[in-house]
Amino acid sequence: MGSLGLRKLFINIGGTLARQMTAVLLGISLVVLLARALGPQGNGTYAMTILLPTLLANLLNLGIPSANVYYIGRGSISVYHAFKTNIRLWLFLSGLGVLLAVLVVWVGGEALFPGVPKIFLWLTSLLIFPMALLQFLLTSLLQGVQDFRRFNHVLLVAPAATLLLAVLTVWLFDLGVAGALTAFGLGYFLGLVFSIYAVRTYLHDKSKSTPPPDYAGQCIGYGWKAHLSNILTFINYRTDIYLVNLFLNPAFTGIYVIAVQIAERLWMLSQSVSTVILPRLSELHRDEETRKRLTPIVARWIFMVTVVAGGTLALFASPLIKLLFGAKYLAAAGALLWLLPGIAFTSFSRVLANDLAARGRPDLNMYAACLVVIVNVIANIVLIPRMGINGAALATTIAYTVNAVVKFYLYARLSGNPLWQVIAFSRADRELLANGINSFRKLFGGSLSAGQLIKSANTNRRYKRCMDIFFSLIFIIAALPLMVLIAMAIKFETGAPAIFIQERAGLQGRPFKIYKFRTMLRDFVSTGQNYADEEKRITRVGRLLRSTSLDELPQLFNVLKGDMSLVGPRPTLLYQVEKYSDGQKKRLDVPPGMTGWTQVNRGECFSWEERIKMDIHYIQNWSLGLDFKILWMTAGVMLKKRVAWVDQSDDRIARIPTDES
Repeated sequence: MGSLGLRKLFINIGGTLARQMTAVLLGISLVVLLARALGPQGNGTYAMTILLPTLLANLLNLGIPSANVYYIGRGSISVYHAFKTNIRLWLFLSGLGVLLAVLVVWVGGEALFPGVPKIFLWLTSLLIFPMALLQFLLTSLLQGVQDFRRFNHVLLVAPAATLLLAVLTVWLFDLGVAGALTAFGLGYFLGLVFSIYAVRTYLHDKSKSTPPPDYAGQCIGYGWKAHLSNILTFINYRTDIYLVNLFLNPAFTGIYVIAVQIAERLWMLSQSVSTVILPRLSELHRDEETRKRLTPIVARWIFMVTVVAGGTLALFASPLIKLLFGAKYLAAAGALLWLLPGIAFTSFSRVLANDLAARGRPDLNMYAACLVVIVNVIANIVLIPRMGINGAALATTIAYTVNAVVKFYLYARLSGNPLWQVIAFSRADRELLANGINSFRKLFGGSLSAGQLIKSANTNRRYKRCMDIFFSLIFIIAALPLMVLIAMAIKFETGAPAIFIQERAGLQGRPFKIYKFRTMLRDFVSTGQNYADEEKRITRVGRLLRSTSLDELPQLFNVLKGDMSLVGPRPTLLYQVEKYSDGQKKRLDVPPGMTGWTQVNRGECFSWEERIKMDIHYIQNWSLGLDFKILWMTAGVMLKKRVAWVDQSDDRIARIPTDES
C-alpha cells in the first residue's frame, strides 16, 4: 500500500478537510456578526456589493487554476514558468474584468444593484476582483506541487483576517457597511500577500524545465473545458431550488434549501479529496498501474464513508432539523432522506471525474455535465408537481446517480480497469481498514513514548497541529472582543503597551517570543529577590487577569503561529533550561502548551522537580484523547476557579517571577 502513497494522500486530505471546516466556521461567524451589526438593510447592501467582484473572479478565471494543477502535477512545466504565464494572463483577464465591471455599473448599476451606492461597486470591482483572481491563480500553483500545508494555510488567511478586521471595523468602531467592505478588501489583500510569500519558495529554480512554447494557449485549451464543466455542475446543483420556487412558492423553497444545505455538508470530504487527488493522479501519468489501483480504492472508501455519514444523518434528521431550525422546517427531513443517496453517488463520481481530468480529458466531464443538467431539469419538471419538495429531491438524486453511472462507464473505458475492479473490495481495502483502526487506537487511546513521538513527528504532530489551528481560531474569534477590552483597560491604567513579550524555551529548547497581557507596571524590572515587593507592582487590572488566567489569552496567537500548542508543558525561561538534567530535558521534546497535565492536577502544590516529572509523564503517555481530556479538565478548573494558572517559570521556591519591563 505504500507504493500508492496513501499515507501522504490521507494526511493531505485530512489537512484540507480541517481547513474547509475551519473556513465554514469562520464564514458562519462573519455572517452572524454582520447580520447582527448591520441589520437586514446593511447586510443586504454588503452581500450585493461583494457579489460583483466574486462573481467576476469565478467566471473569468477560465479554468486556468485547473490547468495549472494538471500541467504542474504531471511535470510538464515548472512553477516559475507557470507563474510568469499566469501573471500575463492575470493582467489581461483583470483588465477585461474591470472593463466589464465598469460597463455593468455604469449602464445597469441602479437596475441590477438597487439601493447599493455606486462608489461601493466601483471600489470593490477595481480593487477586490483583481486580488481575488490573482489568488485563485497563485494557490493553484501550490496545489499543483502538492504543497498542501502552505495551500491550506494561505486559504485560511483571507476569511480569518476578514472576520478579525470586521470585529474591529463593524463591531468596535461601528463603521457600518463601509467598515465591512474595508475588512473584506483587507482580508483579500492579506490573503494575496501570504499567497505570494508562499509561492516565492518555488520561483528560485528557473531552469528546472523548458517552458512549453504556448503554455497560455494550453492553459486556456484545457481550462475552458474544466471551467464549463464546473459551471454546468453548479447549475445542476441549483436547478432544483429554482424549479421548486417556480412550481411551488418561496415558503417551500425555504424549507427545501435547508435540506440541500444539510445534505451538501457531506460533500466536504469528497471536496477535500478532489483538491488533493487531481495533482497526485496527474503526477502518476507515467505510472499507469499505480494510477489504476489508486483511483478505485479512494473512490470506494470515499463512497463508503459518505454512506455511513449519510446513514447516521438520516437517523437524526428530524430531531436535528427541529433543534436547529424549528418545527416549521420539519418537512425538510423527508427531502433530506431523498437527497442522501445522490449525495453519496456524487462523492464517488467526483473521484472518477478527477481521474478523467488527470488523463487530460476534462471534456468528458463537460459532456457528462451537459447530460446530467438535462436529466435534472426533466426529472424536476415531472416530479415536483406530483411530489412537491420530495419530488425535487428524488429528481436530484436521479440526476446525481446518472452522473455517477456515466463517469463510472467513461472511467472504465479510458483506464482499462474492469468495472468489477472499481467497485469490488479487495485485500488492499482490508489492509487499509486494519491500518486505520490501529492508527485510530494509537492516536486516541494508546500511549507514545517521547522517542516514538519524535520519530512519528510527521504524522502525530500534524494531527496535533490541525487541532491547535482549529481550536485556537475558534477561541481567538470568541475571545477577541474581550481581548480588545482588556488591552484598552491596560493601556488606560498603565499607559504601556498592553502586550508583554518575553523569550521562552520552545520545542527542543529553541527560543521564541511569548505573548501575555501586561500585569505589572511598565518600568518595573523583576530581580527575583523580593517577591512581596514585586506583588505591589502588580496593577489592579493585572491582579484580576492573573486571578482568572486571562493574562494568558494572547498565547492563542503563539499557538496559531506554531510556537506553542494548546496542551503541553508550560514554556520555561531560557536560563532555566541550562539547569535541566538530561532526564529533565525530555520535557522539551514537545511544543510548550497553554495548559497541561501539571496545571489541571494542581501543579502549584508540587515542587519544581515534581512538576517536570508530571510533564514528562504527559509526554510519555501522549494521545489526542489525553489532550481533549486536559482541555475539558481545564474548562472545569477555570470555571471553579480552583487553580490560578502556574507558569513553569513562576516558581516561588526558586524565586523566578515574570519579568515585565
